[in-house]
Amino acid sequence: MTGNVVPNNYREKITTLEAAMSKCKQVEIVPIHRFANGMYAREILVPKGILISGKVHSTETVSIMSKGSMVIVNEDGSRVEVHAPYTHIGKVGWKRVGLALEDVVWVTVHRTDLTDLDAIEKEQFIVAEGDVDMFDFATGKVKDALLQEPETQKKPMVGV
Repeated sequence: MTGNVVPNNYREKITTLEAAMSKCKQVEIVPIHRFANGMYAREILVPKGILISGKVHSTETVSIMSKGSMVIVNEDGSRVEVHAPYTHIGKVGWKRVGLALEDVVWVTVHRTDLTDLDAIEKEQFIVAEGDVDMFDFATGKVKDALLQEPETQKKPMVGV
C-alpha cells in the first residue's frame, strides 16, 4: 500500500465530483446483502475502470477487499493504492472516492441488529448538507431523479 497527502478541501471536491458523477452514464452495481448474528455485510463488485463514491458512515465498519486493486482518495486528501487482500476499519464521518484498477470485490460489515435495509440506511449512514444522496441503498441503483446519460460520456462512473 502506498500513500501520499494532497491538498486539503477534499470533502467539497468529492461532493462536487459526486454531483458530476450523478449526470454520467451509470453502471449497475447490485449489492449482495447478508445478515448474521448482529452483523450486516454489503458486498459489491466494482468493474475495472469504474469510479465510485462511498456513503458517509455513522459508525465504524470493517471493509474487506477480497479481489482486485483500487486507488482511494479520502476527504483528508490522503491517497492510497490498495491491493487484495486488503482489510481496514472505516472511520466515522469520512467521505471517499475510489477508482477500480482491476475488477474489485468489496465487502463492508456493519454492526446492527436490524434487517430492514431502509432502517439500516437510516441507522448507519449520514447525509450531510450539500451531499448528493445518489443511490438507493437496497438496490445500488441511481435514484431516478438524478439519472441522466449524456452522449459524450467516455467512461461509465458510479457511486456506491
